[in-house]
Amino acid sequence: MNETLESEKIEYKLVRSNRKTVSIQLLEDGDVKVSAPFSVTKTQIDEIIKGKLSWILKKQEELKRIYKEKNVDRKFEDGEKICYLGEEYSLKIIKTKEVSQSKVVIDNDNMVIYINEKFIDKDDKENIRNIIKKWLVERFRDVAADRIKKYSFLIGVNPTKITIREQKTRWGSCSSKGSINLNWKLVMAPMKVVEYVIVHELCHMIEMNHSKDYWNIVSSIMPHYKNHRKWLKENGHKLGI
Repeated sequence: MNETLESEKIEYKLVRSNRKTVSIQLLEDGDVKVSAPFSVTKTQIDEIIKGKLSWILKKQEELKRIYKEKNVDRKFEDGEKICYLGEEYSLKIIKTKEVSQSKVVIDNDNMVIYINEKFIDKDDKENIRNIIKKWLVERFRDVAADRIKKYSFLIGVNPTKITIREQKTRWGSCSSKGSINLNWKLVMAPMKVVEYVIVHELCHMIEMNHSKDYWNIVSSIMPHYKNHRKWLKENGHKLGI
């Protein structure tokens, strides 16, 4: 049910259930969802919303900005910017009969895609996206392997398995058996941010929690980890193609 706080012109979706408390949630696109018990009146809910109004408005602006940046329609055309290890490169597409297989080359500030001239125009967008993604994933495998080797030695752990995959909500994870999962989209972030996520997951092989002891281990390896965590929180939605 959609409701409106008339005095502030705030619309919200109201969901009633047998829960005991009122919960206010901001959805990905900035919409407001209120979960409330059947016993709480709309007047009471409006008063609760008024008390949280400053937080709601601030969070709405932030989420709307993120949603807009996250849903940019990429065209994969010449001049479009693609990030690789925190640096922006201008996409340059070269169709030629000289290559049988597509390849990606970094040339100064350009990310050059060489592709056979028989390439079907109507499929350009999706195929070029796939070429770039495949290249980024391959580069990330090399980067991750190198950094995991380095930090595993420093931390004193030995991961049993490394998996590179695409995850919607997580940058990495570590299982109790020492299996490390990493999100390939990290390859678009600065190297220090990549290293932070790797250190974060490797340290879980010692402490499978986020206790004070855990963060002390992270800090001993990466004293400025909070800066990299902050960058990821503020910019992570921009990663990916």
